[in-house]
Amino acid sequence: MGLPALRLPAGKDKANPPSPPRTEPYKTHLAYVKERRSEEEGKLILDEALAKLRADRAAVEAHMRASQN
Repeated sequence: MGLPALRLPAGKDKANPPSPPRTEPYKTHLAYVKERRSEEEGKLILDEALAKLRADRAAVEAHMRASQN
């Protein structure tokens, strides 16, 4: 059991206590993606996703126009 007020782990040896846990800063999803992808790869993926969304939207709009006639 640790010391909740100090947030440090407890140890049996007072002369050689365990080291405090390492805390890492919060990372967003985008930060993790940027670690794994280059800017070029990210741009390509974004362009592909936007092209698919635009094609899907065009198909829905065409279907809506056809069903109105």
